[in-house]
Amino acid sequence: KRVELPEAITSAEEQVYVPKSEELVASTKIQDKVGNVNRHIESNIAVKSKNRQIAEKPELGDQSDFLNSISEKLSGGERESPFILEGDIIHRTILHKVIPEYPDNVQKNAQIKIKFNVSAEGDVTDVILIKKADPILDQISVEAIQKWRFNSIEQDVQQTGFITFRYKIK
Repeated sequence: KRVELPEAITSAEEQVYVPKSEELVASTKIQDKVGNVNRHIESNIAVKSKNRQIAEKPELGDQSDFLNSISEKLSGGERESPFILEGDIIHRTILHKVIPEYPDNVQKNAQIKIKFNVSAEGDVTDVILIKKADPILDQISVEAIQKWRFNSIEQDVQQTGFITFRYKIK
């Protein structure tokens, strides 16, 4: 539907530019210099957009369900995963992983983030602690990631990865 709006009122001495034709807004012409039209743009996008019906916005459902699905994707699809993997290594297959046990003598929730490299053979090297929490949790996290093994690749490259171990009191 076309909506009729009242004319603009301005106190400026300059005149307000009002387009005379709606074609100026949805023009498919290329302008070489201001005001000089050379040729029409031939594009499938311009043709398709004229005939396309705008669909109604799909319902996302409960917002918490949407956020939970995103967190599941980030954590590798496991519900309440004990770790989150990021970086170049997410496309490599994990052949062996060690999840550290929560020690009895530590009573706090924590997240430990570690940066590491994976060799072409799949070995974990160059482990660097990025986010610390507790000395005991830091140590068992580093020891755990050093035992991980990934699939080997043909290129002689080192890929960088990040892992965040999540410790929660139950």
